Amino acid sequence: MPELLKTDNSNAVLDQVSQIPPSKFKLLSNDDLDKLQEFLQSGIGTEENPQQYQRQLKSLPLFQTVQGERKCIEGHNSVFILKTECSGKFPDLFSINADGNIFLKYNLVNTHLSENMDISILTELGFYVKFLLPSLHTLTEAQVLDSIRLLLVLRKDPTYKEYHDKIVAKLRTVKFIRDIRGTLQLTSYFFDEKEPLYKIMLPLVKFVPPTFWKLFEQKKKSAVSRLLKDLGMKHTVSDEEIIEFALTIQSEAQGKTSVEELRRKSSALFKKAVEYNVTNIDSNLLNRIATIKFVFPVRIQKDLCDYHQPLVGERDLVGIKGSLIEENSDHQYLIWSSMPILPADSLPQSHLEHLKKAGAFHQPPCDLVAQNLKNICQSGCANHYLRNIRKTAFCKSYAYLQSKHFSASLLQDLPVVLVENDAALVQASQAVLILDDYKEFRPYLYRISPRHALYAEFFKRIGVEERPTIRQYSVVLKDIFMDSKRKETLNANQQLTMKRSVQHLFQLMKDQPQQIQFQETLYLPSADGKLYKSNDLYFNDTVFQKKRLEDSLKDKISLLMNLGHCHLGRDMYKHQKLLKLLPEPIRPTMLSHVTTKRLARSRMKSCEYGESCEFSGSFREKLSFGPFLHGLTCLIRQQSEGTMSHDHAVELCQNTFGRLKITCCESLETELFFGDEPLANTASETQVHVKKETQGFTFYLKHSDDIASKVIHKVTTLLTKEMNFLLGNILCPDHLNTLGQLLLCDTQEDIEKTLEEYGIHYSANKEEGHHHLDPGSPIPEEWYDALDMNFMNNYEGGEYVGFKKISEDELYYYAVIVERLDVSSEGQYCCKYKIQIGTNEFVEVSSLDLYQFKRKKTSASKQNHGREILLVDGPVPPPKKDFPKTFKEIKREIDDCLKEICTLSKDEQKKALRRLYLRWHPDKNPEQEELANEAFKYLKNKFKEFEQNGGPGQSSSSKNYRGQNKSGQSSWSWNFKDFYDEWDSEATRHRQGREKFYRHNSGPHYNFSSFHQDMPRTDRAEAKRWYSQAQCDLDAAHNDTGGGSPEWCLFKVHQAVEKALMAAEYRRCGKRSPNCSISSLAQKVSCYSPELSALPGLVSRLKHLGVNAKTTQYPSYHTPPKIPNNTFQPENETEVLDIASELLQKVDTFITN
Repeated sequence: MPELLKTDNSNAVLDQVSQIPPSKFKLLSNDDLDKLQEFLQSGIGTEENPQQYQRQLKSLPLFQTVQGERKCIEGHNSVFILKTECSGKFPDLFSINADGNIFLKYNLVNTHLSENMDISILTELGFYVKFLLPSLHTLTEAQVLDSIRLLLVLRKDPTYKEYHDKIVAKLRTVKFIRDIRGTLQLTSYFFDEKEPLYKIMLPLVKFVPPTFWKLFEQKKKSAVSRLLKDLGMKHTVSDEEIIEFALTIQSEAQGKTSVEELRRKSSALFKKAVEYNVTNIDSNLLNRIATIKFVFPVRIQKDLCDYHQPLVGERDLVGIKGSLIEENSDHQYLIWSSMPILPADSLPQSHLEHLKKAGAFHQPPCDLVAQNLKNICQSGCANHYLRNIRKTAFCKSYAYLQSKHFSASLLQDLPVVLVENDAALVQASQAVLILDDYKEFRPYLYRISPRHALYAEFFKRIGVEERPTIRQYSVVLKDIFMDSKRKETLNANQQLTMKRSVQHLFQLMKDQPQQIQFQETLYLPSADGKLYKSNDLYFNDTVFQKKRLEDSLKDKISLLMNLGHCHLGRDMYKHQKLLKLLPEPIRPTMLSHVTTKRLARSRMKSCEYGESCEFSGSFREKLSFGPFLHGLTCLIRQQSEGTMSHDHAVELCQNTFGRLKITCCESLETELFFGDEPLANTASETQVHVKKETQGFTFYLKHSDDIASKVIHKVTTLLTKEMNFLLGNILCPDHLNTLGQLLLCDTQEDIEKTLEEYGIHYSANKEEGHHHLDPGSPIPEEWYDALDMNFMNNYEGGEYVGFKKISEDELYYYAVIVERLDVSSEGQYCCKYKIQIGTNEFVEVSSLDLYQFKRKKTSASKQNHGREILLVDGPVPPPKKDFPKTFKEIKREIDDCLKEICTLSKDEQKKALRRLYLRWHPDKNPEQEELANEAFKYLKNKFKEFEQNGGPGQSSSSKNYRGQNKSGQSSWSWNFKDFYDEWDSEATRHRQGREKFYRHNSGPHYNFSSFHQDMPRTDRAEAKRWYSQAQCDLDAAHNDTGGGSPEWCLFKVHQAVEKALMAAEYRRCGKRSPNCSISSLAQKVSCYSPELSALPGLVSRLKHLGVNAKTTQYPSYHTPPKIPNNTFQPENETEVLDIASELLQKVDTFITN
């Protein structure tokens, strides 16, 4: 080591010394270590990195502690240099573990260290206060006593006063004196034995034992005594001797002192204390001893103790404060288990006032009366004697509390309400003042006895309702559920209570909907008789047969019990309304929300008649009938009271029925589904079923050969219901009946009459395009542009056309083609036609005065009209050629037309030229405007050439048009400019009419045929089919003559006549009128053509001769004993057959022309 010290570089030395193992330092003497420490410390202030140097120095085991050991000081929380003279005398105190702190010995080298490293120097008193005092609770008993001895020394320190309060406060919490039993006690536990009174009042254990005093030198006992007094040892006797004696009695009561001696001391002290307080005006003695339990209370009467033990026992003492002054013997019934009673019977009234001031009560407090009820309500009553005691106590308590203001929360959830003839106690929530059917609610809900009605105000204040609440009924159901949770079924009484609870619960919700609020889980009965959570149950609100649906679901779900079994009547609609009163989260699931009826496709069999089925065809025609759809539109608008616009209503109908199919089935069954799961054994036949498809809806009808009114009515009723469903159930029941009647209408007039009869506004007008298509009536101007100006058209009998009476007339009229007459000598396209322009009014006109309605191609042409109902064109005549696609085609058509026009008379030429001009006018061809402009320009150039050349013979370009008209005049002699303004003006009116249509009809396209679906359309082929069958029926009638069965001849004649008249309808209208008599059919058909005007008379003659479908078949149409066979005369057969033949011949002429 000396060689190491020869260097002046302390840092180099430190680096070398740091390499030496700590154990090697023990080989050095204390002087060497001090010198080394001193040398290394000297370099602290000279190094460039003093922090690193200090850290390296602290890590060396050079520093001497107060115990004399050499340790490093690196890693300790704090380092102190302890300046002490007592460390040798109390080594254990100075070697305590001070939470990572280290205490160095106070010497010269460590003093220098303090200066170099800013280490604090600590005094013994500082060490005591900072480290020893906080650790007193962790020291051994011997160390604590040493700390007391050390403190006796440190009390002489001049700075002790600064720490006196802190030291005293801490030592008062430390137990370091053992009593005579050897138990460590706080100083405050002991009394100074030098005071004689304490010897009388206190036991020996309350004094510091001699063994403690022997632990200190005799000369220091006085200082120890002063210290103990400073630390809380009681040493001064005051006027509180009475208080101390009271405490003594209180303590002795816990020991083995006899009750007689305690009663003697208690009685004497109680009287003395009261007298002392009365005689000493300024005395506060009673208040000071009010809480000391030194008084024996009044003994409680025996019957009350038999029912429930009193608050205090035989040896129990009580204080003045909080006790009751006995002024009324009935008070014992109110508080014997919750409050003591002071023996004040021998005290004058003036003394009692002082007791009140000290905290005694002269009246039982309400909270303690309530506490008494709480204590005694749990006691059993095994016999009538005890029940009478309980009844008396409770009734006195009811009356007392009713007369006071008290908090109802004191008795909350306590069984303090007497019920069952006072034999039982229940909570306030389990009782009500008024309860219908109260016997059926026991033991879950009780009615308070009328004998206790005088306490009604008290009962209401503690929460007893006048009548049961929703919550109470819910709790009753919940309690029954909990009681029966592990049982197979409810017992008979539980079933009664359950059903009555459900009844009263729903009636209450209905009568007081504003109070509907559920705080409890609601349990309701299921069909199996048990209770389940209400939202786990299902209510059968479906229209399906109960056996069909419920039997298939019994193993899948729990159905709500029929509420009729719960005294709620049999009206399921009422039940449904009651359930809807429940909040949605706890409401049973409606089966209609999770069950559906679907088509049983595996059992479905198609109708054998296919597309020709008359049964489904009649309904198909109804649903596609334009006036019907418009009537439905009017009905929807009436339902909305006009808030829905006409266009919106039309759009709703189109979206709903725009893709409607009708499928007829020989057998039609549905089955029920729960969610997406089919339910076994639920297949059932049905008449009508509707199914939503991807592109619309399909109505499935079960075929019926019987189209009697009963069947039609049934199907119509079902269709009405399903149609309303598709419309979102927007129609009320009254309007549903109207919808059913509309389905039975055959004509526009029938529709309008039905709407009128049911008070429905006919919300269309002429401007909207819906009008009668009666022959002779004016065509609305908005449809002028729909008239085809091409004069090279053919017309068929029965076809609806436009008609212009004279060329100068600006109006167009409806007309019906009756027949085509011979071709005119003026050319192929100037034929004569007989047309109907009014009822029985017919005229012959030129084809140039007739106009077909344009028929544009629609998607309908690609659909199967036999099975799908589209709001587009129905059967139509052969379609016209499309608008030419190229200008070359247009020029060819114009040239062809001009050739034909050359052959016409001057009057006919003007008509044809006008039509040709309008045909290519741009205003009338908005969809082909570019081609129309080219065509129009070409046409006007042609007109100009003819005008300039003076006729076709003067120009090579007009050689193709060379010819003469019927009068032999030149083919062209017109100044076309004279007509341009007139024709342009007409084209403009046509365009304006079309634009007007679009302004009033946002939905449909500009298509006359699709817009007027009720417009008659001839069906010659079908007419011929029906007529052929009529002829066969007539031949069959001929075969039955002379056979003795005239009724069969007459019946077959009826069949022949009926089919012939229907053939005429197909020829004219394209459809027949179902369910019409032959008389009404004849009357209707007679208007179609003059040659048919005689048909009503012929039918009348036939009926007079017995031709009738019913009377020729059924005996019920004859007076007994007659039957059809012996009613009709055989001699009439020939006449009937002749009349029928004449009728068929007239029809044949009509349908073949």
